[in-house]
Amino acid sequence: MDWISYDIQKIDRLGTFPFRVKMLYFSHRHSVGNRHGYTPEDMFEISIRFEPQETICTDIINGQAIRETFPNMVWKKPGGKHYFQIAHPRDAISFGYPAESEDDFRKLGLYSDRESMSFSVTPKIEQLAGEFRKLSLQLYTPGVADQIDWICFQLYREIFYSDLLKSGGQDDAEKIRNISVWFQVHYSETIDLEKIARINGYSRSAFFRNWKRFFQTTPTQYLLDLKLDAATRFLINTNLPINEIVREINFSGSTAFHKRFYQRYGVTPGEYRRLHSADKLPEYSQ
Repeated sequence: MDWISYDIQKIDRLGTFPFRVKMLYFSHRHSVGNRHGYTPEDMFEISIRFEPQETICTDIINGQAIRETFPNMVWKKPGGKHYFQIAHPRDAISFGYPAESEDDFRKLGLYSDRESMSFSVTPKIEQLAGEFRKLSLQLYTPGVADQIDWICFQLYREIFYSDLLKSGGQDDAEKIRNISVWFQVHYSETIDLEKIARINGYSRSAFFRNWKRFFQTTPTQYLLDLKLDAATRFLINTNLPINEIVREINFSGSTAFHKRFYQRYGVTPGEYRRLHSADKLPEYSQ
């Protein structure tokens, strides 16, 4: 079997997880030969190549020559040009995100300016890769696209952190970044930061101090930004009245929401909706 690819960006999602896969690809025993390719300008791709018979990968990724042991993961940046020297059949899975996701991963600390990294296959990585392949054949079953989004994110995070752990001294980095990912999933719930700190072995002050090492905003502001980001998605993609959106994102109140929204975007929520989705949604009076 050679490459199989699916465009899944238009499949409806049931949830609001922010890292939605745009394209996914997988292969079993990818055929040998020399190949050229490129990443579209509107996509950021993560490609995971499992161990073939050769030991060293000497591909050109984003126009840069790499020399990496297998298995490895490569970051294919928007508009990047690639050249592959495939001496033996490879197993690989890849998933692409909208190009702007590159910056989103960077903000989370889940990004490297390198072109590639090697890793060791753990039972967790093997399990997630298996789930990816299985669900890729059930894409049009309701809820499967949501599962794919989450599994791809978990798989990427698992491999990325395996590199950090090999480097040593990264316990705080792993904890804080895992907390930030948890926030992305649970931002609409009532979150007790002191409890989160305690569960992760921190006092409140130590949690805030370590958070500051990896993020430019406080945990409180980070959660606020997640809520406002979610609000823009609701405004553009749904017909929900604004007071319902305030409840969906668990904001502290309608007045506070309008104030914070205007401070960040320079327009009211109603104006934002009219500017970004005038062709799709009815107007709401404020």
